[in-house]
Amino acid sequence: MVSFELCGVGIDFPIYGYTAKSLRSFVIRPMVGGAIRSEGQDVVLMRALDDISFRVEKGERVGLIGHNGAGKSTLLRVLAGVYEPTYGRITRNGRIITLFDIAQGMLDELSGQDNVFTRGMLLGASRAEMARKLDEIVTFAELEDYIHLPVRTYSAGMKLRLAFAICTSLEADVVLMDEVIAIGDERFMVRANERLQNFVGRFGTIVLASHSIELVTSICHRTLVLSHGKIAFDGSSQDAVEAYSAMMR
Repeated sequence: MVSFELCGVGIDFPIYGYTAKSLRSFVIRPMVGGAIRSEGQDVVLMRALDDISFRVEKGERVGLIGHNGAGKSTLLRVLAGVYEPTYGRITRNGRIITLFDIAQGMLDELSGQDNVFTRGMLLGASRAEMARKLDEIVTFAELEDYIHLPVRTYSAGMKLRLAFAICTSLEADVVLMDEVIAIGDERFMVRANERLQNFVGRFGTIVLASHSIELVTSICHRTLVLSHGKIAFDGSSQDAVEAYSAMMR
């Protein structure tokens, strides 16, 4: 069974109030994928992904590496359905969990407990499912004395611990991860890394975008190298690292 299949996928983002000529004068052009072109007066299209074709079989663990602006995060969001392709076709199968902005959906005026339910539902879980996981989430996040307080009273570290615990408590067919966020002190990071490894181990299909070569090679057996919105290499993680290193010389 295929988890994802992309055929000739491209993404164009409109940039208003500029001309193609004016944008070409900025140093950002070589930092982003694809071409810059005009579409009507004062509308410029920036091609973030260009003719992307690949498939991910169920059970594969695929890494995405590349320079800043290569298209890694954009591609992950296409896989998740956050962005639909400007052109091309994508097929998705299975329930998808995303670890992008890990605190997305946290509401400051609600209590930590209420946020467990709202964040879980945003990720596709039922209220009953989150109720079963509540105690474990609270214990891992070390928020037993604070879970009934409004999240606006939490420190940044407390919010991230809660968000991380919620995300990594869920079950799905596919997990999409964009980098790994530092979420606490050194002691908690040890526990978080163990939990992340267990979380990853529960899923058959994983797509991970990261600048950490060590993380990608430890989790993924296949890696795509992105460059300026295109796939520059697709193969084993070790070969991908070598290809990427050669590109960066």
